[in-house]
Order: sequence, then C-alpha cells, then structure tokens
Amino acid sequence: MADETELAKQSLLINNIPKNSVDFVMRVLVIRRGSIIPYKNSRNEGTFRTIILVDEEGTKIQATLFNKHIETWKDSLKPNKSYYIAKGRLDRVNPNYSSVHKEVELAFTDNTIIQETEARGFNSQISGWLFIIGTCR
Repeated sequence: MADETELAKQSLLINNIPKNSVDFVMRVLVIRRGSIIPYKNSRNEGTFRTIILVDEEGTKIQATLFNKHIETWKDSLKPNKSYYIAKGRLDRVNPNYSSVHKEVELAFTDNTIIQETEARGFNSQISGWLFIIGTCR
C-alpha cells in the first residue's frame, strides 16, 4: 500500500466517492463496532459485524463484514481509531435494512486494504459521541 502522504492525497470524503466505485481511498474514524452476530437465511448462514464510520466532514457510513472478513480484520477497525480504507466497494443501501447513510454502504472484499493512521483532523465532537442503546418508557 502507498505511504500515508500518498493516501492522504488520494483520500476522498464519503459523499464524493462515486456510487458502485471500487477504486477509492477514504479516511474515516470508527465510531461504533458492533458485536459478531450469527445469521441464517434460505441462501446462506454465517456471521456478520456492523461497523459505523465517519469522515472528517461528519458523514457516516455503515460497513458490514461477513464471515472470513471478520477474522481478517479482527485486529483493525477499533472504536476511536482512524483508518485509510482502500478498494472497498460502495453498494446501494438495501431498503430492507437500516443504515446510517441514506444512499450507500461500504462492503469489504478480498482486495480491501485497511491502514491505521492518526486520528488528527477529526472534530472532537465526532470522536466524542456516545451511543446509548435502550428502550424508552
């Protein structure tokens, strides 16, 4: 992979990456890393993990890792850490599932590259978010 200076030059904000693109670099901060969840449907079974990422502009995107990609990046994509992600795939959001971005989500492929970087440049308000999951009464 290119050095950090080259990645910074190539890096695009989430909203500037063409839909269905596979040739891009984005710099994001991990704000949520979900649990590994088993699934089973008529076509497949396995596990998945959802990751919520945010760029320097504050735009969030959801990434879902399935099966072997969970293991491949088990030591990466940690909350409050910043990464360059290259050669992922932007897919249209499936309307049957919830997502943080209204149009696209990030899919990881066998060619996806992830490189940790410094978290500088991210708004402290972004990295300081606290997500509370619960029920209202």
